[in-house]
Formats: sequence, C-alpha cells, structure tokens
Amino acid sequence: MIMKNIHEDRIHIVNDTDCDENGKYILYWAIKSFRAHWNHSLEYAVGLAEKEDCGVVVCTHLENTQNHLTERHIKFHVEGLQDFKNELSDRNIKFVFRLGSASDVFKDLLKDAKAVVSDFGYLRENTSVTNHIHKTFSSKLVLVESNVTVPVEGVSDKQEYAARTIRSDIMDAYQDYLEKPTSSKVPKSTLNYSLDSRSIDSYQSIIDDLSFSEHTNVVEEYKGGHSEAKSKLDYFLNSELNDYDDARQSPTDRSVSEMSMYLRFGHIAPSYILSRVESRRKTDDVKSYIEELLVRRELTHNFVYFTEEDYDSLKALPDWAQETLDKHKSDEREHVYTRSELENGKTHDEAWNECMKRMRETGYLHNHMRMFWGKQILAWTNTPQFALSTLLYLNNKYFLDGNDPNSYANALWIFGLHDRAWGENDVFGKVRKMNRSGLDSKIDVDKFVEGK
Repeated sequence: MIMKNIHEDRIHIVNDTDCDENGKYILYWAIKSFRAHWNHSLEYAVGLAEKEDCGVVVCTHLENTQNHLTERHIKFHVEGLQDFKNELSDRNIKFVFRLGSASDVFKDLLKDAKAVVSDFGYLRENTSVTNHIHKTFSSKLVLVESNVTVPVEGVSDKQEYAARTIRSDIMDAYQDYLEKPTSSKVPKSTLNYSLDSRSIDSYQSIIDDLSFSEHTNVVEEYKGGHSEAKSKLDYFLNSELNDYDDARQSPTDRSVSEMSMYLRFGHIAPSYILSRVESRRKTDDVKSYIEELLVRRELTHNFVYFTEEDYDSLKALPDWAQETLDKHKSDEREHVYTRSELENGKTHDEAWNECMKRMRETGYLHNHMRMFWGKQILAWTNTPQFALSTLLYLNNKYFLDGNDPNSYANALWIFGLHDRAWGENDVFGKVRKMNRSGLDSKIDVDKFVEGK
C-alpha cells in the first residue's frame, strides 16, 4: 500500500497481516525520527489511522542505563522531544514518554494497538527495539525509512567501496525520493487518552533519574529540536551557503550548516534539507553541500547497514587496510599517550589539545579538524585496535552527533575505510597519513588554537 505520498521503497512490511480489529489506535514507536514534519514514519501511521478510522499514539523511551548517551545528549534529545510533543498535540496525537527497557515500558500500549509503525534504524540499538516489537506484537508491523534521502537498498544491494562507487547511482536516483509526505490531522483525537507518561518539561529531572557509565557537562551552545534545526538551516542557506565550497575546509570560518547533530537525533529530515538546497541555483557551493549531505552521509548508512555487527570493528576495513595496519602495529611511536591523557588534552600538540577542548566544552568540532584529531590517535596509541576503541569512546561520549552511522564510518575512515592505499609510512602503513606539518600548510593553526 502506498499512501501519504511516501515512496514504496521506504516501506518495510515486517508483519504482513491485517490491523487488529480489537485495537484502539495506531501506535507509532519512534526510535530515530523525533519530528512531526517530513516524518515518513509518522505520516504512514496517520494514513493507517485514516484507513482504520482511529487515532494515533506516539511513544518513545529511554533506557535506565544509557549506552553512548551522556548528560549533554539527553538535554539535546529532550529539547527535541518537547518540540515533537507540541507539534503532535497540534495534530490531536497523544505523546507518551517513559523510562525503562524496550521489553518492559510499552506492554500496555502494544496490547491496545491495531498496528505498530516504527522507524527503520541501522545501529544495533535500533534493531534491538524493532526486533523486540516483532517478537511481541503479532498484528501489522511496518518500518519506514525516513532518515536518509534515498533508502539504502534503493541505491545498492551491497556494501560500496567508496564515494566514487556510489555517487552516480545515488545522484541518478535521489530526485525520485524528495517527496514531502502528506500531512493531516488524524480522524480521531487521542489527546484525552489516559496513558501514563513521564514529563519532559525538565531535561534535568530526566538526567537525574538515569544512570550513566560516563559523565559530561551539558552544552548550552546548541539547543535541540525541530524549530532550532530549521532556524539554523534558514540562516545557513541565507548567509553561509554562498561561501560553502571555498570556506568549508577552514575550521576558523564557520561556513557550515551544523546539521549533523539534528540529523543524528532525527530533529530534521535529510530530504527536507536537500529539497531546500535543491531550490537554489546550482552553484559549486550547492553541489559541494549536496555531495556531503547526500553522497558522503548516505555512504555511511550503506556501510553500517551492510556490515551489520562489524561497523565498529577493524574487521570492517578493506583487506589491504587490515593487512598494512597489522604489519605496522609494532612500529615504534614517536609519542604514546594513555586514553586519559588524550581525553584531557595532555599531549605535546596544542592544536590537537584545542580539538579535544572544543569537544569537551561544546560537543562540536569542524570536520577538517576531526580528521586531524582522529589520525593522531592512530599515531599516538600503542595499537590500531586500542586507537579505534579510544577514538570511538571519545567520539561518542563528547560529540553531539556521536553514535551515528556517520560516526562509525568516519572513525574507520581514519584506518582506511572508503579510501585507497597510499605510500607506506611507519605506524600508518599504507593508510592515509595526516600530521601537524600538513595541517600547518592548510590552515591558520595559531588562529584556531586561540579559539577564533
């Protein structure tokens, strides 16, 4: 069934059965898309509700013990949920938020659901939720792919080697997937349903009731939510896009959209961003941004989807990269630092220390500096395996856009993923090398270190 102007490739039917005639509503269990605009999953649920002449209930949860989430992530996420709840209320849709494990929190909601719609996710924590729903819910279950522009299998049926191997296919296809899903109010309101829900008025109270394996400060510089994401995008398109191609490589020039954290938390749809960019004249700036948002970002989703369990492992690297890193794993390092020294910015390199400082304080770092930052972790730790585990630990703990398909693919790029073999060096082998002298030749390092 195709409805609400949603491309059929986005729709994954898990339980191909009729809706439960004894159910009361369509349940949308949100795990990746926390927005009421350009949300194909939500609109599919609304379409089912129109067909069944019933209402929609939206639910989401947080685990009591968080993996890869710290206080800063919870603040950003809850700010997004506040927008989400208000936007749903405007459409007569009840929002339910609870703390606890997926296997416990929504048994009552599943029992009264005619059908369940959820987001198509790519990471293990996403698929574990949808696998749980599949095991415990016997009526119609549908997953809808809303957080990429082109559904992964709409581009390729295998893991792609690099951007050059996916570029032509995705550029040929993406215009077919820029549809805006049709939005409407549901036929019956669920706002008056008596369903237990945890208040989201205070992110701090939620933080206080969660357990964390790692702690960070909250970040005031960035606020979560659809409205904030759209405001930032408007500013970028009107004030920064015209300089994007020339300035995007400079960490001292903020000609960047800062959309990655909003995409990671599902506060804004990539197809919405792309449709806005597409409306502009086709300049080099527009082409460069489309390359990053569409080709590069969606290559990372292809990687995570097709590597499944290995997306955070050196086993996911191409054979040449695994072989050269293994060959050079015992090479003498000029500097070797512990994880604690790295985390606290206690290295000999003031530029690298500034990168780590910005990560700790703001949750953001310009992409060019992220590459330099990551390459030095490989250079300054005792083995490639420890380098990867340290890089992912710091990345997912501090970056607001951490623990995302981008995170894992870009982390493994440091070790040779989506790249080719280069000239051989100590420690790096044939993996692309980046060092301080190369950085000095490309940017004003003194200006960066001064925080400008």
